[in-house]
Amino acid sequence: MPVLSRKWNFIYFLNPRTGSTMLEHVLIEELGGERFPAVSDHAEKMATKHLTLRDVRARRLLKKCELDGLIKVTSVRHPFAKAVSDWQGGKKFFRENKFPELRPENELAEHSESLEDYLRLILLAPLPNKLRFKLLHIVPNRAFSMLARIYGNLRRVNPRNHLKDPIDFVFRTEHLDEDFETFLALIKGPKKLSLPLINQTESINQSTDSYHTKLTKTWLTSMYSDILLTYYGES
Repeated sequence: MPVLSRKWNFIYFLNPRTGSTMLEHVLIEELGGERFPAVSDHAEKMATKHLTLRDVRARRLLKKCELDGLIKVTSVRHPFAKAVSDWQGGKKFFRENKFPELRPENELAEHSESLEDYLRLILLAPLPNKLRFKLLHIVPNRAFSMLARIYGNLRRVNPRNHLKDPIDFVFRTEHLDEDFETFLALIKGPKKLSLPLINQTESINQSTDSYHTKLTKTWLTSMYSDILLTYYGES
């Protein structure tokens, strides 16, 4: 669910695997935000956790005049670190969650022995999972390089892409201290704010390079070239 603050006039949309749960907690505890909309059970919470701006508009959860007046905020994470989080976190979710069907891509993570294999399975969308597993080591790497470019082009126009919506401010997971100061200035919030949770991003972003190969970095660069350039100055 987004975090809405009428006092500070912002709405934060939780972008998966970008430290959004931690940010959600900070925005609620330190700035008096509230989860929006209210839900009654765990399944509904999981189904609405990552609502986008487009979803809020389509469901008419806020009046247009109110939504238009809010500062829209989300978060982003470096694709190399996020891919590892998607893979490892997907395994954990699949094994522990009572509602794994809510995120069917986590079955791919559970059955991947390496990050390379996980990305191969992701790139074989929209084939059914059983067929992806069969093709995993049959499709040549040059084909996956082509699929990575196609994936990047499709992702940039996907309406489910949080960053495609007209967002006013984006937190970078790797630069939360710096970005939070900028955010407080934008919302004209408190000038001094204790953020004990922010430093925990070190555990979120501990070295992920050991999981990567030349292929994974090449594929991810094609898949997320816009994010790398826009938010990290990499091309």
